[in-house]
Formats: sequence, structure tokens, C-alpha cells
Amino acid sequence: QVSVSFDQDVDIDLHVLEPNTSGVADDYCAPEGGCELYYGDKSCPSGGQLDLDSNAACSIDGINNENIFWPEGQAPIGNYTVRVAFWDDCCNCGSNYTVTIQYCGFVEVYEGTFLPNTDTGGGAGSGITVAQFDNCNCGKRVIGDARYRDQTFDAGGISARMMRPVRHAMVNVFQVNGEPDAPGGGDDPEDTLIGQTTTDRNGHYEVNYAADSDADLYVEIISQTNAEDGLRDIIVADNPKFGNEYRVRSDVFASPAEDANITFSKKDFEITDDLKAGAFNIFDVLMTGHDRVTLMTGRDLGPVRAFWMTGFDSTDTLYCSQKAYDAENCNELGALSVRGNDQDRDEWDDMIILRELFKLATERVSRDDSPSGQSDGTRSDVRRAWTDGLSTFFACDAMETQYFVNTTPRVGYMIYDIRDLELMDTPWAFRTSNGDMDGDVSDRLVSSFLWDLADSSVNEVWDGVHGARAGIYDVLFTYFNMSSWVDRGVTGVDLVEFLDGWFCRGWKQTTEVEDLIVNHRQFNYDFDGPLACSSE
Repeated sequence: QVSVSFDQDVDIDLHVLEPNTSGVADDYCAPEGGCELYYGDKSCPSGGQLDLDSNAACSIDGINNENIFWPEGQAPIGNYTVRVAFWDDCCNCGSNYTVTIQYCGFVEVYEGTFLPNTDTGGGAGSGITVAQFDNCNCGKRVIGDARYRDQTFDAGGISARMMRPVRHAMVNVFQVNGEPDAPGGGDDPEDTLIGQTTTDRNGHYEVNYAADSDADLYVEIISQTNAEDGLRDIIVADNPKFGNEYRVRSDVFASPAEDANITFSKKDFEITDDLKAGAFNIFDVLMTGHDRVTLMTGRDLGPVRAFWMTGFDSTDTLYCSQKAYDAENCNELGALSVRGNDQDRDEWDDMIILRELFKLATERVSRDDSPSGQSDGTRSDVRRAWTDGLSTFFACDAMETQYFVNTTPRVGYMIYDIRDLELMDTPWAFRTSNGDMDGDVSDRLVSSFLWDLADSSVNEVWDGVHGARAGIYDVLFTYFNMSSWVDRGVTGVDLVEFLDGWFCRGWKQTTEVEDLIVNHRQFNYDFDGPLACSSE
């Protein structure tokens, strides 16, 4: 059923274009272009009909509603187009309208407005397109919930193992062609894809499909988002050489018979370590980081590819920047590698994964001038310290915790490295190598300073800046994207350029920032700043 209602005494007409079933099989999903139902043709051979032409030619009937419907089971299989035409503005007042579509057990609602005196008249084919839909897979449905087992850590060390939803992952339904394989079933390249959807933020999925009665089916969850929805393009695969996404399949089950009382099947997924739960944790962490960057920038990161495989590992956990690629430290330019070696696996180290993701983000939508290599906590090249400290801050900011945790699997999992960005008191987190702002600096100083800018703590006498997260991301993704910002000291982006951008962009709080960076962290920033905020 398709209906339109409107809130003024005007002549609004509903048009629905049926599928063009001419010359196609009954079970074929026909293209649009068939019979058009509207006031000029109130019935179609399929059985579809329009119940009323309300307010025709401004003969006001007070109903302000039109319905097009088909007897149950008689609607043609294929693609439909819904249009609404503003025939006559009888009151010179315009009107709001609401279109409601009911099909395949779903209800969709669309709202719009016609402004006063914008009526256009019109016959067949007229009106604006409000919606397009199809009923090709209305017959049956598979529903379920997908979860994976996560290993969590906090400031006290190992936390509980817990089940988390598999969010926004692709879900495929296959019909088995030939004999199903033993448990797990299917896995035949000739099996037919008959339904597809994605899990929601709670790991729930519902997918309609069309299949023969009692056909053998299976469902699979994939470590991949649906890039076509325009929100995220994320894949976690096993190895650059193979590039296979992780797939977890259900057992094989029979599609309900046509005359069954229940026309849906329920298939839940509990993804444990032996089913590569680690891949789905990486997938989930990448989504968390991706969405935080998108929220702060409004910009698309583009494709995010990550590779993880247990048992051996060709690289550390890192972002394959151009410098890292040229140094032959990674295999696929622009991708992320997550360490899978049993000596120090990182699939559960959310902070480590997020830190490398943010290096990807700064290279793609900001600027990064770090030389290759990783910081070890001591004072080093100011550009490397800036990138690593910034990425550490981002990992904690995305996870909303002041504790940066890194683990290593010795007896169970041990805390290998834990940093409290709020109380960073290692000697390396203070001063530069020469006492000037162009001297070598530690990434610990950078990450703790940024955390103090962003946090809401009021318990530290030196920290008078609170909740300035927006200022940090503004400098990163606005100031650093300007073509003419001033580069002082060492060539390239570092902490000095960030502070210059902070003041140039008007975030100020000069006294409070001086307390943080000079009086507390003993980084002797020149508050006179550049002569201008632009080199032009």
C-alpha cells in the first residue's frame, strides 16, 4: 500500500509506477516502467487500484488522502516509483504532505512541502519522485545477533573477557548449490548470494531473501562495512598477499516451506578466539576511530584497510606511510598492519590500533612530517615526537580514558606499557634537549599536554584549560590544511606549529596555556609567535 495525506485543502495527486513485467518470468525482479496508477488510470491489470482522487479540480471533500494498494500476494515483483504531483493550490496556501509506503513487512514514511502557488497540474508521468522501492525479496527473512569475544584492559591491568556487538558488518545469505559441506557448510564459489544487509550498532541484522522452498542456506558475517552507504569503507583482511576478509559462517539450514507458519529463521553468531574474534575487534576499533575523526572534521577518510594474521608477522603494528613503505617496513602503501606474532600480538590492543589509524588520518586530512621510525619515550626528532604524541592522545580521546595501555602475552596477557596522560611524570615528559623550543622533545610531553587541553579536570593548579578538544582538532584539520601557515624552527609540523595555530585560530587562553606548557612542562615556547599567521 502507498498513501499520501496532506494538511491543506488542495489538490495533490499520488502516482505509483508499477514494475514492467512484460516478457519476464514471474519470479524475476522486473525493472520499473509498467502500469501507472493515478487519477487518470485508477486500476491496473495486476489488481492494483487507486481508491479516491481527493479534492479533484478543487472540489474539496475534506478527506485529503489518497491510497494505492494491491490485494495481498498480487503486487508485481519488481521496482516501483512513487511520485506526488501538486495539481492545484486551491487555497493559495501550499501544503505539507506525508507519503507512507507499506511493503514486505516494512513501513517507510516520507515528508515534504509544496510552497504556495507552486502547483503545476499534470497528467501521466507528472510529479516529483518521492521514493523508489522493490519487493523482490519479500518472501522470507533471516534475523539474528552477532557478537564477538573481546579482551579488555584498564588501568589496573587485565579486565574481563566480554561479548561485544559486531557493528555495521556485512551480512550475506547464500543458497547452497549442490551438496552442503560439513559443519559451517557451503563455502562453494558457485553458491548463490540471495540476500545482503549489514548489522546495526547493536549487532542485530534482518535480511529478506528469495529462495526455493526447503533450499539449503547459510549466513556469513564479514569483517567489512558496506562502502556503498557512504558512511565508512573499512576492511580487515588476513594478509596483503591474500587480502581475504574474515568470514564467519553459520551452519547450513533449510529455508522454511511456503506453507510454514513461521517464514523467518534466526541465526545468532558468537565469535570466539578460534573463529578469529581478534579480527572483529580490530574492525570495531577502526570504526570507533574513523567515526571520531569524521565527527571532528566532517571529512571522509577514504578506504581503511587493515591486515592481521596470527602465527607470524612481517611488520610491527604500524601505518604504512610513504616513508615506512620506502624503508620496506610494510607491504601495502596506505594500509594498516596489526601485529599477530605470539611474542607480542596487538589485536586486543585498542590503543595501539587507534594510534596508527590516526597517523593515517593526519596524512590524509591534515599534515604529517614525521620521519620514519617509532618514538621510544625519550627525546627525539620534534616532528616524530609530535606525530606519536598526537596519535597517543587521539587513542585515549577516542576511548575516553586517560590511560594509554599496551599489552604483551606472556602468562595470559600482561600490561607491557601503561601511561597516565593526566599524571605523566616521567622525566622525559618535561623540557627539551637544549632548553629551547626547537630542541628534541619526547612524545610523552606532547600527549600529556594535549590531554590537559582537552580534559575536564579541575584538580591541577597548572591546568586551567578545560574541554578544549574542539580547538585541538580545529588546528589539526583547519590550520594545518591552510597553504600559507608559518613554519618556525625545524621544517615541518611539530608542537611549535600547533601552538602557533592555537593562537592564530583564536583559541587563546594565553595565561592558562603558558601555565601548562612553559611553567609545568618546561617547554619554552615563544609566545611572541610568528609575525603573522600566514606566510602570505
